[in-house]
Amino acid sequence: MKECKQTNDGFTVTYTFDKNGFWLTQDGQPLKVLFPGGIERDKNKRIVSGSADGYGSCNIEYNAQGLATVIAYDDVYRELSYDADGYVSKEKMEIAPEMGDDNSDGETHNYSYTIVKKDNYGNWTSRKDQKGKLTTRIITYYK
Repeated sequence: MKECKQTNDGFTVTYTFDKNGFWLTQDGQPLKVLFPGGIERDKNKRIVSGSADGYGSCNIEYNAQGLATVIAYDDVYRELSYDADGYVSKEKMEIAPEMGDDNSDGETHNYSYTIVKKDNYGNWTSRKDQKGKLTTRIITYYK
């Protein structure tokens, strides 16, 4: 995968990857700009943490199959579950209350996903959540 443009609710995020599948940019910003405090990789060269200095951080946990199961950044905590084919089938997202908001416990959202369409490489190009909201991806591959 060279590039992936993912659109949800009219908002598009573009990711680019090198020929080995390593994440290079998000919306044209290289990782060193997204994480100026640096990134840490595990023995398999997967990103396990990134520091955006004073702007927050990101931590990622993987299962034995190498799939991300927890993604935590700033005040958002996401748990991902996968189906037998390795696609995200469920997601639990917890959003912490805003700083100083003593009247809130934050928010918890539970999503389930169904793959609608896949490309010739087996990557999903459209999926919908339990409410029918569609997310699409346009994927460009290296030749």
